[in-house]
Amino acid sequence: GVPLIHKGRVETLIGRHPSNRLKMAVVTNGGRDAATNYSVIKTYQNIFSLIECRLESGRTHQIRVHMEHIGFPLIGDPLYGVQETKIISKLKKSDYEDDVKDKIVHFPHQALHATQISFIHPRTDEEMLFRSELPTDMAGLLSSL
Repeated sequence: GVPLIHKGRVETLIGRHPSNRLKMAVVTNGGRDAATNYSVIKTYQNIFSLIECRLESGRTHQIRVHMEHIGFPLIGDPLYGVQETKIISKLKKSDYEDDVKDKIVHFPHQALHATQISFIHPRTDEEMLFRSELPTDMAGLLSSL
């Protein structure tokens, strides 16, 4: 989707989902503080968005939970994503070719990539910084969009 607010902050408690032990969820009590800052980088046919997330905390599934919570789950996310039929319905309004629609609907994993991560090493107190290029399948998805 395309968030109406193109830049924002999601601050919630995240804990185990009450009925699905494989999932995490936004909870009202018993969870841990989590904050995600997001910015829309680009939109595609007013259907999809490329979003940058900057984490203030590092909770399990945090980006996936927060994006679902504000109504914008990730393409290809089997746990937190939308049903295939909903994606197909949105794509009917698009100008995308059938092969692109198929690529979107059947993307084989979460369209989520950590471009950069850094942390302070617990023993040496040295800042550790790691960068990673976008995988080719995700770059191909973006170019198709």
